[in-house]
Amino acid sequence: MLEFCPYTYEFYEDLYPFFRRLREEVPVCADEKMGFGVVSAEFPSVVGESR
Repeated sequence: MLEFCPYTYEFYEDLYPFFRRLREEVPVCADEKMGFGVVSAEFPSVVGESR
């Protein structure tokens, strides 16, 4: 399980390996306890005509 707490010193000390792992394992996640979500991968978007 991947734990994410953006308020710790360890997270900011070296955050790139964490985000790489997040993209590979859980590209979209929500943390209900802390009240936020994270999207760590790029997804293709489709732009359509609005009528």
